[in-house]
Amino acid sequence: MNNQPVYVIDCGSGSSRLSKYSYHNDGYIHEDLYIPSGIIPTLAIALSKDKQELFIEDLKNALEKLDSNISRPDYFSSMNLTVGATGGLRKALDEGIVTYSQVERFKEILHRQFENAKFVQYSGAEEAELELAAVRYIAKHALPGAIPIFTGGRSGSGSIGVLSCGGSSSQVAYNDLSTKEDKFLSFRTDLIGTMNRLSDSPTDNKYASLENSMWQLIKDESPNFKIRGTFVVIELAGSIGKEAGLADRLVPKREAVQLITQHFQTLSLVEGKDNKINLNSGKKGRTESSLSFFAEARRPLTVIVDGLLNMFSSSATFFFATSFDIGSSDNVLRAQWPLGVALGELNDSDISNKIKSKL
Repeated sequence: MNNQPVYVIDCGSGSSRLSKYSYHNDGYIHEDLYIPSGIIPTLAIALSKDKQELFIEDLKNALEKLDSNISRPDYFSSMNLTVGATGGLRKALDEGIVTYSQVERFKEILHRQFENAKFVQYSGAEEAELELAAVRYIAKHALPGAIPIFTGGRSGSGSIGVLSCGGSSSQVAYNDLSTKEDKFLSFRTDLIGTMNRLSDSPTDNKYASLENSMWQLIKDESPNFKIRGTFVVIELAGSIGKEAGLADRLVPKREAVQLITQHFQTLSLVEGKDNKINLNSGKKGRTESSLSFFAEARRPLTVIVDGLLNMFSSSATFFFATSFDIGSSDNVLRAQWPLGVALGELNDSDISNKIKSKL
């Protein structure tokens, strides 16, 4: 088993976050370091302004300041680093905000400072596959009581699916009950763009328009059947579910829809008021900027999650969570696609050969 520390940067649509993983003597993978949003620049924005060097400089400064292992002068050149870009860069390239030449220049500068680094642009389906690998590892190893009794108990962790939502796209991974194959979907839900459009809209029915667009998106791009199974709901979708009262327990679709809808109504009543957020504000990884973003994102996020739930069968069940205790309460793992990358690098995942070729 490879145990060189694995560094993964999640270059999302609104932020960049870094996680460092390694195996410990307890036999479990640990997240040894987490650098939250607001410290490393947002990649798509940096590239669009030709600030490639600044991104690398801020990354090195953050590592030197926060990672106690950065002591040898050759550490940067030898470290196992994956810089992964997802929906934000996909959208920026599609819209011409970032050019492919700007991406190539970034890769050149990255490899000058980090010789072994890999820059990977993940498709939506690949992002979903990595999230699924992370969730299945967590479901297999989480502390008793920290996860529900999924279908088949721990031995049935291979049939668990994922629903996630980020700033640009949302992912679904599910096990096709007829073929027993995993399927991966990605939807351009564009939370950040939606937030910008809503802030410029003075109309009272602006959320009705969002509901309609989500209904059309799911109608056009989801399978022509209702998806069944048990799903761990993570990232921003997991966060809004936790705030809605769905945290850390297995719930049927009807209850999930009901509480998400009620939460939207509650948020509508307090819009414009000083509504304090009580969502892990004192825990590792929650910065003032991330809390401010979440405060603005809450209402459109509830509409997006409610729309995504429409593609699932009434028999589907959901577990809303963003992190889990693994092995002990001292080892908290975030359910996120960088963990899937680390599992592949550390040879503890059955991810596809297509993704393995990128690692």
